[in-house]
Amino acid sequence: DVGFLFASISASGVRMSHPEGFPEGETIAIRDVQLECGLGELMNGTVKGRLIGEGVQLTILKKGDRTTLDGLGGDAKQDGQEEKQPEGERPPLDLEIDLSGCDFTYHDLDTQEKSTLKNVGLNAHLKGDQTDAGGRVRITMDELDQAPVVLRNVQIGARADGTKFVIDEASGQMKGGGTLSATGALDLADASSWTAKLDATKVQLDATLVPLVATFWPFASSAGGQLQGALNAEFALNGKGVTWDAIRPTLSGTGKLRLDDLALPPESIAAQIANAAGGKFGKNPIPLNSAGAEFAIADNWVSFNRLSATSDEKRLDMAGRVSLEGKLDLNVDLVPIAKAFGFGDIADKVETLPVRIDGTTEKPKVNLPKAEDLLRDKLKDALKDPLKGFR
Repeated sequence: DVGFLFASISASGVRMSHPEGFPEGETIAIRDVQLECGLGELMNGTVKGRLIGEGVQLTILKKGDRTTLDGLGGDAKQDGQEEKQPEGERPPLDLEIDLSGCDFTYHDLDTQEKSTLKNVGLNAHLKGDQTDAGGRVRITMDELDQAPVVLRNVQIGARADGTKFVIDEASGQMKGGGTLSATGALDLADASSWTAKLDATKVQLDATLVPLVATFWPFASSAGGQLQGALNAEFALNGKGVTWDAIRPTLSGTGKLRLDDLALPPESIAAQIANAAGGKFGKNPIPLNSAGAEFAIADNWVSFNRLSATSDEKRLDMAGRVSLEGKLDLNVDLVPIAKAFGFGDIADKVETLPVRIDGTTEKPKVNLPKAEDLLRDKLKDALKDPLKGFR
């Protein structure tokens, strides 16, 4: 429908299928959309007015180097050719955008990485000309699902600042309880580089979060879905890209977390270490009063400055690193832990007893020393000082 003197253009039931080479389906489906504009401004090359949309569904599929949006902005880049840059001046823009009831999905068919945004509302004002561009946007959504994190009642306030998309505020409620908040900036002119600060407050742990928690607090490795407790964390991060495959090799930053009211199953690393050092937990969960970590992220590894757990005032410490794919490269000294648990048999034999932990967060391997190794160390001490033990 075209309004009087082209003052408005509206359409209903707009649909566009996925391009060839992708599974059947629709990239875009719009229930109703309307552009209110002035004919005079359009004739003068000015995009000025208001865009209203309801029931917008956008599904972006990625396969190899292609997505279902390729070519929508003009001539698509052909294999072996340089991407075409826009020519001429940018037309003046003064556009209000109001969208409601929208659903967005991103699905990488190669990695099966998937993100969904449900019942999104967007209110934005975009303004600019050939010399300057800017704008602001307010986004609300019922749910953001980026496994393993599911956020509800999401609120985002952002603005355009040159080539940067700046998030001044963002917050949401975790599915199981607790909140996440963030600020950050995305620079579209610099290979989609970004910075972000994230805070997690009183997030209740569940089975879906165990793999993520184990990366930054590997005591929880092999805990399965039995980890319970509350998480508080702070992250200061930077990287490039907007998908995990692109972000992972470029991710760097620092962070710290604290875990409260935890109970770890006997299969976890923490329970294995405590039992090896004289703890008597057996098949019972190991209760922890508090636990925490401080770390730095670089070159695909999380390196720990502090990594600890406390049970009834008995502290367990580890050192080392964990890769972002979940590989373990950790060490723990059993002697101070044995002393804490009152298990003197180990502490009397050696001054230090390093134990290496490798494998993965799902299948860790705690390489405990053999009895003959302990005896060999004891004999070495006796040969150095034959009177040791008789004084």
